Amino acid sequence: MQCTTTLSIVPRSENAGPCELEYQERSSLSEWFLPFVNNADLSDVTLLLGDEQVPFHAHKTILAMRSEYFKKMFTSSLKESSPNCTITKPNISPAIFSKVLIYLYGGKVRILNEKEALKLMIAGQELQLHGIVEAAVHYLQQHITIQNVCPLLELAKQHYVTALENICTAYIATNARRVFCGDKKTDGTDHDGSCALDCLSEASMIQLLQSDALAVDEIDVFRGVMAWGRMKLRENTIATAAATEDRGSDDDGDGGADRAATEKSVPDAESALQSVLERVVPHIRFFAMHPVELLEVEGTRIVPQDFLYSAFKHLLIPHLCPPSPSQSRRRGKLQFEDSLLLSPDQQNILAQWHGYQQHPPPPSPSPSAQRAPTAAAASAPPSPSLPPLMASSMLLQSPSSEWQLCYRGSRDGFSSSAFHSRCDDRPHSYTVILVETHGTAQSAPCKYLMGGFTSCTWNSWGIPQSDPSAFLFSFGPCQPLQYNNTMPQSKLPVLPMFSQCAVMGSPSHGPIFGAGRDLEVDLNHKECSMRPHSFGNPPAGAFPQLSGNTLFTCTLIDIEVFCLAKPRRASVA
Repeated sequence: MQCTTTLSIVPRSENAGPCELEYQERSSLSEWFLPFVNNADLSDVTLLLGDEQVPFHAHKTILAMRSEYFKKMFTSSLKESSPNCTITKPNISPAIFSKVLIYLYGGKVRILNEKEALKLMIAGQELQLHGIVEAAVHYLQQHITIQNVCPLLELAKQHYVTALENICTAYIATNARRVFCGDKKTDGTDHDGSCALDCLSEASMIQLLQSDALAVDEIDVFRGVMAWGRMKLRENTIATAAATEDRGSDDDGDGGADRAATEKSVPDAESALQSVLERVVPHIRFFAMHPVELLEVEGTRIVPQDFLYSAFKHLLIPHLCPPSPSQSRRRGKLQFEDSLLLSPDQQNILAQWHGYQQHPPPPSPSPSAQRAPTAAAASAPPSPSLPPLMASSMLLQSPSSEWQLCYRGSRDGFSSSAFHSRCDDRPHSYTVILVETHGTAQSAPCKYLMGGFTSCTWNSWGIPQSDPSAFLFSFGPCQPLQYNNTMPQSKLPVLPMFSQCAVMGSPSHGPIFGAGRDLEVDLNHKECSMRPHSFGNPPAGAFPQLSGNTLFTCTLIDIEVFCLAKPRRASVA
């Protein structure tokens, strides 16, 4: 093997001894070890891999140096510490261990598919090879989907791979609505809502429901849990039937009587489902549901009446019946959950700018209001009949807003006609745009995420509209779905003197903000132009080179328009 060398001389003072000389080969040390992979020359340990017990030759010194697992094995008083020993590992396949050996000798690992990544992760975790585990987890993170995230979570828990467990938990939290409600197939139809959750254990489901970060409506959590419970009930029924069949065959023809006795002892489906969900239901946050959604829950007859009574009581008199920490509204609920541009942090900021608070503080009751009902409330039993309370609570409105994606340029086409056909005559909308500046000799191209809000409806009339609530915003230079916390978010309300012409619709353009066309989106040419006028001068760096009365044009990469939607109503069974 050829290699090059470098010489370096360490300087010395006049009174010091001889100069120090350092010799270093530029070739990697692993290049010298790789030829000894599964080489019988000088090997002192044989490993038998898989059910076939395929032999692999290795060297104890290298294995012990690279793996704490092998080091403890070879330095203990076990038989594996003896010379030329044999180790049997039936749970690791020869193909996987071949890759493990290449990593041990050469520090390299190549992963071809998800199945291989899982096997390498399990083997690496057992053999305490953190580099292999890290590489496998990184591969799985790049290939995580709605369909495989829950199986991966269970596998990570089973093998104590904390990094993958955290990744799966965060993915489920961000995509909770798709996980609990089901994902879309390629033809646009829905998958079975339970498909993603079926493999979760009861402990994993409870841990998931305890998270504050789930970005999903609570009624969708309940529906997903119900689908999961029905699946677990079917699994239990099948297992019971199989056990009965086995017992019947062992009893020489008495299986029919046993099956009949078993069928008579099986409770009705409703009671059986209640039993399956008994420890899971208390972790659903009924206090965060809408009144009509609570009616749907009550119609299933699965949830205890005292849970529902407390939830309705909170809706009617929230200051006298505040939610416990385990029943408070989840912080992770995304308001723009279909966005491909906004990160969760940015979504929360836009939701707050529109007036929605994720944790609205309950009104502080007066001392007399706190004392008056205490004795009566303490002595009164839970109401056995809910309909009157339900009817009263129907008047309450949802405390949260929901933004519906009406238009996306990359999905619906970059044209003014596509924009107007989907967004006209819909009040209260956010326009979110991703633009890229043109590079110059002094600066490289840079992406900016920005947009505007209006309570007016878009149209093609070409007439300015009055909107004192309109504003522009910017998150500065950033990438899609990433929040640049080093650049403060900027909100520019319309100046009072220009509020009469805050926005304007045009048949040949997309959204236009400001009398001076402060922000103008030309969808037909995929351009965006900016000129400060009606919304004042923004902070330095918030918008791309926007200052004075100069017009600045940049390339439009994508645009999303969200309109305020009515709260989704549940269907009453």
